[in-house]
Amino acid sequence: MIQFTIDIIRDYDYILQAIQFFDQYASFVLTLRKSGQYCLLLDNVNHYFEEVVAPSYSGSLYDLYFYSGALLNVFVLWEENGKKETPEELAAVMCRLMKNPCGTKE
Repeated sequence: MIQFTIDIIRDYDYILQAIQFFDQYASFVLTLRKSGQYCLLLDNVNHYFEEVVAPSYSGSLYDLYFYSGALLNVFVLWEENGKKETPEELAAVMCRLMKNPCGTKE
């Protein structure tokens, strides 16, 4: 089993893989969003992180909720804005933001 760390979930390849996974279901995600049922998706993404990632994660549950919410919300915005960036460009932006989410000096 993978030992999840903050460095793994903030890793470019991990973020890119998540974007590509969500993108397979973009139509479904956008349908949920437009019908006011987006919370169902967010609840299930949070559940995944609690059940699958948290047991082998070395950080706090707050980290995982922050991460899953950011990942899903940025993905939805990207889809709704017509996917102007490539998945790779979006992953790079998200990676940068997640490594320094408040713009503070590290």
